[in-house]
Amino acid sequence: MNPMQILQEGGGWAYAVALCAPVTLGAGLVHAIAAKPLTRVLWLGLLALPLALAWHGREEARGHVDAAVALLTVHAPAQAEPVRAQGYREADRNLQVATVVVALGLLPGLVGEVRRRRERQLAHRRGLE
Repeated sequence: MNPMQILQEGGGWAYAVALCAPVTLGAGLVHAIAAKPLTRVLWLGLLALPLALAWHGREEARGHVDAAVALLTVHAPAQAEPVRAQGYREADRNLQVATVVVALGLLPGLVGEVRRRRERQLAHRRGLE
């Protein structure tokens, strides 16, 4: 599926989540380079941001779908279930976008975590010698 189509189906919240990509990637790179406790907190916090936005967007979109389905059950009951299925599928696009955005920031951040742990182990060994 075309990435622009995924963003369009996800709506405004999917665009907001996609705009978090440079921020999460930047936080991951900063943590990979610096590997300090403060950069770890920053990195994890900024990874949570697109997930929170996506979850909110998903729930808001599902609320709109449920309202539309409630009207359809009165006027066109046969169309209610297909509309609900398509609406929920489109609402889930927000989480799909968030998955990609988080993955972009997760990979370099994990490198930073490996570096941070190695530095701590080396410091601990030096203290024992």
